[in-house]
Amino acid sequence: MPAGLKYENVTVVQPDQHKDFRFRRAFVQSSYDQRMRDHPLLDYFERIEIINLVERNDRRQEMLAQLKRLDLSPLPGRVEFFPAQRPTTMGDWPSVGARGCFLSHYEVLRRARDEGLRNILVLEDDCDFAPEFVKQQYRLTQALSETAWDILYLGHRERVDSNGSISLLAWSRPLMTAHAYAVNGVVLPRLVKHLEKVMHRPRGHPEGGRQHYDGALSTFRSQNEEIRTVIVVPSLGTQRSSRSDINKNRWFDRAWGIRSIAEKLRSLKRRLR
Repeated sequence: MPAGLKYENVTVVQPDQHKDFRFRRAFVQSSYDQRMRDHPLLDYFERIEIINLVERNDRRQEMLAQLKRLDLSPLPGRVEFFPAQRPTTMGDWPSVGARGCFLSHYEVLRRARDEGLRNILVLEDDCDFAPEFVKQQYRLTQALSETAWDILYLGHRERVDSNGSISLLAWSRPLMTAHAYAVNGVVLPRLVKHLEKVMHRPRGHPEGGRQHYDGALSTFRSQNEEIRTVIVVPSLGTQRSSRSDINKNRWFDRAWGIRSIAEKLRSLKRRLR
């Protein structure tokens, strides 16, 4: 587009629309980046990693909706989707899915260790955030800043009395699931080493062999009693009802055509809660 058009003795300068668009886009991106940097969760956690099988776009979309509830969205290096591993054989593991789940969590933590992250929040792609999480993010990060912890469970199945306000509770017993937890950077090297030992031990080994990932995490905690484990009360994340990638699915999740109906019914059930 010409820089200007002349009419008699007057020069009318035409705006560079492409330059203006680039400026507005850069301004919006800069504002977005600043807003994300000021976010309480990103101010506290150096990275949020979401484990997601590439072929499970349904879960990816559901997690994007969950992140939006927290006023978050993917941001390179800070909020990322990790492509979960899908082994072709189960080997000496409880199942193919259990093996892939274990390897995916291991790779996320190994990378965090190698990058020297201060801490990391790990989410699985079937995590639904509780209303308390959405409303009390500042309260959570403030409580964490005042508490010494090594492993933090934001989501769990423990039934603990709560008045609705977020609190932190020291925990020593085993915990099932690992759909929403965090690891402090100081313990990452030891945890990664433990997982590597588990991977190389046969299933059923007395010190902890090939097993479900949440079991390996509880084994690590029981073998290292000085590890400070904390759970958030009330639980801030539940596992969304959906077709499993780890356990054997029911017949309606294996039947093509009926599977999509089952997924729609699950989605409707969640919205009606």
